[in-house]
Amino acid sequence: NEFKYNYSNVSGFINEVKQIIQPPPIASSYHSLELLDKMYIEKQIDHLTEFLKMRFLKDEVFTAMQNYLITGTNICWFNSTVFWQIDDKEKIHAGKIMQYDRFTGKRVKEPFNHITWAYKALKLTEFELRQCLFGEHLLIDKIKPVAIVESEKTAIIASVYLPQFIWVA
Repeated sequence: NEFKYNYSNVSGFINEVKQIIQPPPIASSYHSLELLDKMYIEKQIDHLTEFLKMRFLKDEVFTAMQNYLITGTNICWFNSTVFWQIDDKEKIHAGKIMQYDRFTGKRVKEPFNHITWAYKALKLTEFELRQCLFGEHLLIDKIKPVAIVESEKTAIIASVYLPQFIWVA
């Protein structure tokens, strides 16, 4: 006896199996505007801003920090910087918290790398992180050419040196 199998319905069966096995997509989480407002009201000094004030005019630093909605925090470490990732629909995807040396402007990496996320610092266990570009909220107007860099700090500094671009990271 030869074993014969009809393969005509295999693809339908595989699609059914995929639908059963694949978990439903998890919705993105967002931080509230109230959290951002609270951090602005508290006006915590951060070391990165203090470093930039030693190298640029105070008004230039103020404008850059306002444009990128940079806040300071003591949630994890004293005088840390929060880089908010806000999309073009003004939804807050994330807050990256980093600590910088006030005098060198370099990230603090000893005795460990001082970088975390706001949702972790706030102990939001059900938060589903879906990042967007840092500075993406500035693309709403899109009246300037866009330049992309690797780090948030570079985007901020570049925005002071070359304000004819929208800098994102």
